[in-house]
Amino acid sequence: MTSTWRVSSANGIRGVAGNEPGQTNNMTNKYVTYLGRHDSAEACWAACNATHACKQWTWHSRGFVSAKWARTCFLVRRWPPVLTPDDAVTTGVLQPAPVWRQSGFGWHTAWYSHVLGAKHRASRIEARRTGATPTLFVPRVEQTLGWEEPYRLTAALPPQTDDPSAALHGAAAEAALAAHAAPPSHGLLLMVSSRQAAREFAASAGALALSRPPLPLSAMLLICNNATAPVEATLGWLARYRQPRMLRMLVRTARNLGYYCGQFVALAASARLWARFAWVLHPSGPDCVLLPQAAAMLHARIPEEGRRGAAYLGDRFPAPRGHRRYSMDLFVFWPARLLLPNDGSERGLVHAQEGPNLIWRSTARWCLHGFGPDDGPPHTDEDPIPEILLTEMQLRNNLSFRLLSEEWHRDMHAGRSKQAKLAAHAPRFGYLWHSHNISAVERWLETQVAISIIR
Repeated sequence: MTSTWRVSSANGIRGVAGNEPGQTNNMTNKYVTYLGRHDSAEACWAACNATHACKQWTWHSRGFVSAKWARTCFLVRRWPPVLTPDDAVTTGVLQPAPVWRQSGFGWHTAWYSHVLGAKHRASRIEARRTGATPTLFVPRVEQTLGWEEPYRLTAALPPQTDDPSAALHGAAAEAALAAHAAPPSHGLLLMVSSRQAAREFAASAGALALSRPPLPLSAMLLICNNATAPVEATLGWLARYRQPRMLRMLVRTARNLGYYCGQFVALAASARLWARFAWVLHPSGPDCVLLPQAAAMLHARIPEEGRRGAAYLGDRFPAPRGHRRYSMDLFVFWPARLLLPNDGSERGLVHAQEGPNLIWRSTARWCLHGFGPDDGPPHTDEDPIPEILLTEMQLRNNLSFRLLSEEWHRDMHAGRSKQAKLAAHAPRFGYLWHSHNISAVERWLETQVAISIIR
């Protein structure tokens, strides 16, 4: 389900525009942008869409009570919309695909991050509204165009080879996926990488090889949006993952939609690829290293929670008292469980038609464009961080959530700081090491390999 427009005979700018139409300095303010005079509502609509920031527009017809306002067109930024019925005025309001609110939770509760200063927050909000200079966190509006287009495989390494030169490309890679027989108990390893390179992937693959028993993975999908990394190099990174009978797939895209939203967009755009598998294990990137003790825990928990009907298996994220947030570092989800029952409502019908991807797509749209659950952009205070969006997604869609481990939860709470990610030693009790100190990970890996040889 894509966003749709609701067009009605109503005035959407009453009381917020200037007094002299045609004078841009008076007609443009924080609520409206004057787009000139147009002969029809359709022409006004087109002018608004041409700005690439159009969520609401208002057009005054030739028959408007005041002749000086006739044919004037405005892009409107006032939200929620305030519409006054008027047969001589036409207003269009973009209706986002819903991310539904659950009772007791939602956008208007105090679930906002206070880790970023007000100045940076205001900058991000303004950039998103106006298409100003992009930041690390929020891409320019025009950069997000076409983000819903499904990914297609760039290349794939068949299970029988670790030679990047033997990779299949394009249609041949897609055919390999179509022919790949994934056992019902086996899942997909999904990673998204923006900046990591050979050393990080070598460490990630080396740590995974230490897993005993090996994780039941029948395929791996790497989504790489690092524009400087050649396809040949990324295939070399994939070749390091040598689990038995594992198809390794690559999506190479130059579109990087930022720290906040890139992971959600990747999950949404890759749905046609991961929907084939019974479950998906998603460490956010190769810098989230699975420690050896993770294998035994996941080997037991994934089938157990699958039998119990879980949709999502993850970890909590540090949050203010009374708030809830879920971590993006590592989680497992079951594609077939991201469906809501078709109870005849619009919500159920949409899921029956669109499948599990609607949940990830709605969350990605929410992150990119600021649409709230059912009532539009909420940029009244702070931008949400991904951990808040992930939590809201689970709550609003009533997804069955299971916690990975209370022990892990306590350890991860103690290790989220920037200093912890640069630490020289792996966590004592955790199952995941989110490290930005690749040299420390490599030293730890050498020690673990030596221990395994001795044993």
